[in-house]
This record gives sequence, structure tokens and C-alpha cells, in this order.
Amino acid sequence: MYVQISSLDDFVEKVLDHLSTKVVVISGQWQNTPPARNDTIQRLLDNQYIMHWFCQNLPKYGGSNPYHPKISPFPYGLKEFGDRCPLAFTAY
Repeated sequence: MYVQISSLDDFVEKVLDHLSTKVVVISGQWQNTPPARNDTIQRLLDNQYIMHWFCQNLPKYGGSNPYHPKISPFPYGLKEFGDRCPLAFTAY
């Protein structure tokens, strides 16, 4: 399920404890926003129903341990490179 970074605290506080099936969470944000609290991220990762969390911009939004085994980077998009765009997609 997709949860915007700006809504991660609300998701953990209001939804997480009501999950009854395993899910993968994908988080990103199209505009700059403050990161979620570290305790929020830890609760997310500790939950038995969260199988994995794909998160945009791990250094900023991945919490105190962005290398946790349940976290992977989520490439939110590729920057346009004009004529070089095909090369960027090939490299990606």
C-alpha cells in the first residue's frame, strides 16, 4: 500500500494496529516534507504485518537506520535529461 511520507505518522497511529494481513508499504512524496519520527518508523518496521517498506530518499526519510533489512529505496522517478534521457533509462 502507498503511504505518503507526510501521512506516515497518522498511518502508524491509526491504521497499523488494525492490520490483519501482511502488506508491503511504499512511501514517497512529490514535495519536500519533514521526515516521520524515528519511533514511528521503528513501530512500522517492528510490526509483524509489514513485510517490507520501500521508501523514497532513504537518507532523509529512512529514519535512524535506513539500512534496516525491511527497508529498500524506492525510486520515485527519474530526472529528465533531454537528449540523454534514453541513456538514463538504459543505465537505470
